[in-house]
Amino acid sequence: MCLYLGWNPSATDIIVGLSNDSVAITSLGESQLEVEQEKAHNFKLWTTSFDIQQTHLAYTGSEDYKFNSWNLHGSPQVGISKFQHL
Repeated sequence: MCLYLGWNPSATDIIVGLSNDSVAITSLGESQLEVEQEKAHNFKLWTTSFDIQQTHLAYTGSEDYKFNSWNLHGSPQVGISKFQHL
C-alpha cells in the first residue's frame, strides 16, 4: 500500500513510500516507465521528498527513527545508493 508520494521539480521521477518498508522509484523516460523497488527501512515508510536544489537526491523517513538519503544518479537498473543517519 502506498503511504506517501513525492515527485521531483521536473516531474520526471516519483518516489513512493510503501507499507512493506520499501521505497519505489519511478522514472518517466521519453518512451518508457522504469520502476525500481528497494527495502528502505525496518518499519513503515511515512515520508519521502526530493531535494529541491539537487533533484537527483531523495530522502525517506520511517517509524524506525532513521533518515535515508538516496542518490538517483544513473539509471534505476544500476541501483540506488542509500546512507542512513541516526
